[in-house]
Amino acid sequence: MAHLLVVWWIFLVLISRHTHANDGSVDIVNDTSSQMLVHCKSGDNDLGNIYLQQYGDYYFSFGQNIFGTTFFYCTFKWGEFAKTIPVWKGKSYVDRLDCEVEGQCVWKATERGFYWAKKGPLEPFYFYGDWLKALPSFDPPAHPHPPHPPHS
Repeated sequence: MAHLLVVWWIFLVLISRHTHANDGSVDIVNDTSSQMLVHCKSGDNDLGNIYLQQYGDYYFSFGQNIFGTTFFYCTFKWGEFAKTIPVWKGKSYVDRLDCEVEGQCVWKATERGFYWAKKGPLEPFYFYGDWLKALPSFDPPAHPHPPHPPHS
């Protein structure tokens, strides 16, 4: 019986280390001239609507699943513009950004568009894409389908 308890304890320690090593995070910065709406989701978690003030930031972290298919996307609405972008993809996705490989992504929404960087004070930002004109009755999508990871 004691042997089973030791094996169980070792298993729990290994799982907790594996889970901690696979943590990811996203930091979103509003670098526009006014408030914006941000709504982030994954297949398992809906983080709800966040009203991000000018120059404010919104940070969230999560544990990745063991299959490497964790996928978070956010819908941004600012004035008459909107955009839905994938802000974090797990290791099963071939088209990951460098920040996703490192585990910590910083996204900056500006009046020009969206930029991403690795977490760190001296990391450069890279342009991701422009805003799109929002439809008059725009609501964040319920769940756009993420691309399927490649099968190996």
